[in-house]
Amino acid sequence: MKILISIIVIIILVMNLRASLIVAGLLPLGVLLTFILMRFFGIEANIVALSGIAIAIGVMVDIGLLMWRTFSGIWKCLRIMAYAAKN
Repeated sequence: MKILISIIVIIILVMNLRASLIVAGLLPLGVLLTFILMRFFGIEANIVALSGIAIAIGVMVDIGLLMWRTFSGIWKCLRIMAYAAKN
C-alpha cells in the first residue's frame, strides 16, 4: 500500500510519466532485493526490520526524484548548448 501511495505522489509531483515509471519500477525491485539479502544473511523480518524497510521506501522515492530533477536539468542544459553550438 505504501508503494502505491508513493507512486501516486511521484506522478502528481513530477508530472512526467517516464520519471514516475522509473522511480516506481525501482521501488519493488529494492524491496525484493532487501528481503533476499535479509534471508541470505539470516535476518528475521521483525517489526524493527519492517519499519526500516518502510523508511527506506520513502528515502528511495526522495533520492529518485532528486536524481531525476538533476539529470533532467543537465539534459536540458546540454540540449541548449548543443543548439547554441549549431547556430
